Amino acid sequence: MLNISFKKVLLSSALIFGTVGFSQANHSERNQPLEEGKFEIEITGMKELPSITLVDKELNVIAEFYGESTQVKEQFESTFEKTELLSKHNNRSIYLIVGK
Repeated sequence: MLNISFKKVLLSSALIFGTVGFSQANHSERNQPLEEGKFEIEITGMKELPSITLVDKELNVIAEFYGESTQVKEQFESTFEKTELLSKHNNRSIYLIVGK
C-alpha cells in the first residue's frame, strides 16, 4: 500500500488531466491552503518486471525472463554465453546479445 498526501494526488491529477480546471478557479480559492490528509491507494493489474531482459545492439527488447536470475541463466546457458551484462539494478539485469 502507498501513502500519498492530498497535495501529491492533486499535483498528479493536474499533470495527467491538464491545468484547465485549476486556471479557471477563483483567485481567492487558489490561495487557500490545502488540507493535509493521507490516502491509501492499492495498485493492481500492473505487469511484473522481468528479472532479465535481453536486447540487441539497437536496444530492442528480444526476450524477457521472469524468475530467479541464476535459475534462468542455468536453464538458458547457451543463450547467455552469447551476451554481455549492460546494466544491473535491484535484481533486474539487462544483457546485450553479442553473438560470439
